Amino acid sequence: NKKRLAEKSRKIIAISESTKTDIVRLLGIAEEKIEVIPLGPPFDLDDEAQVNAGRYDFPERFILFVGERYLYKNFKRFARAAGPVLRKDKPLYLICAGGKEFDRNEKKLLESLGIEKQVLHMKIDDSMLISLYKRSIFFVFPSLYEGFGLPILEAFSCGCPVALSRTGSFPEVAGDAGIFFDPTSTDDMEATIFRLLEDRRLRQELTARGYRRLKRFSWKTTTEKTAGVYRSIVSESAGEGSF
Repeated sequence: NKKRLAEKSRKIIAISESTKTDIVRLLGIAEEKIEVIPLGPPFDLDDEAQVNAGRYDFPERFILFVGERYLYKNFKRFARAAGPVLRKDKPLYLICAGGKEFDRNEKKLLESLGIEKQVLHMKIDDSMLISLYKRSIFFVFPSLYEGFGLPILEAFSCGCPVALSRTGSFPEVAGDAGIFFDPTSTDDMEATIFRLLEDRRLRQELTARGYRRLKRFSWKTTTEKTAGVYRSIVSESAGEGSF
């Protein structure tokens, strides 16, 4: 169905160059039919209702995982990579924000790794998520693939350092503002987590880069470019006498 819709469409809006490349490669769509329009930052940090809705009782020290834990989100491999880090640093926690509560298999995995008491699941709203980003040591995004990755911009906007997979759209979105690892390698993930925990100066530098990188993305630009695509379709249709 996606292929049929793509073939019949006048234009396709892709949220990243990576997504555009995939559409061309997997669906055989001509490049000139696809417009790349990135997304903007999800949070409005000028909105006091989002930022100051409440105080939260978080652990003193924690790293952050955000969202669902589907297979492509790579959570189980990430948990195995984080295991040695958490076992070595008992006051450190991993908070999993959002998504469903841990299922039976996830609980068994965490118990087998000896980290079940240090890995917490929390239900969240935007205000709480903002607080988590702001207070976490860093955010880890281990997905095997994402078409864009809005949590990257969420973290940047909150001054949270980001460690993430070297795959899909992530290098395109994060640029030099993230520290990358191989999401198929628990050893590489573990080494990256240890490095970022131990190197405060690196975390500070990533935070500064994140703020700079964030300036490349805005909903105003997204809106204007999206409207431009629609105007071009209307103009073409009028010229063909079909509008």
